[in-house]
This record gives sequence, structure tokens and C-alpha cells, in this order.
Amino acid sequence: MSTSQSTLIAPKEARPWSERMQGPMAVHQAIHRHASAAMAHVKIDAAREP
Repeated sequence: MSTSQSTLIAPKEARPWSERMQGPMAVHQAIHRHASAAMAHVKIDAAREP
């Protein structure tokens, strides 16, 4: 029952936290997207090597 209670409580607590962290999280997500795209590019380049 504790897991079901946490899932019910989590969305309520996540809203104000996400609003406070919207700026830093947006920056973090942008960096993560750029890093993952760079890694995918490196993997593609490595696959092209004979």
C-alpha cells in the first residue's frame, strides 16, 4: 500500500517542484539531448569505419 500512496502523493508534490526547477531542468534536458545526439553521431561514424 505504501507504493500506491507514494504514486498518489508524488504528482501533487511534483507540480511545484517542476515549476521551480523548470529553468534548470530545461537546461539539463537540452544538454542531455545534445550529448545523446553527439553520442549517436559518434556511433554512426564508428559504424562507417571499415
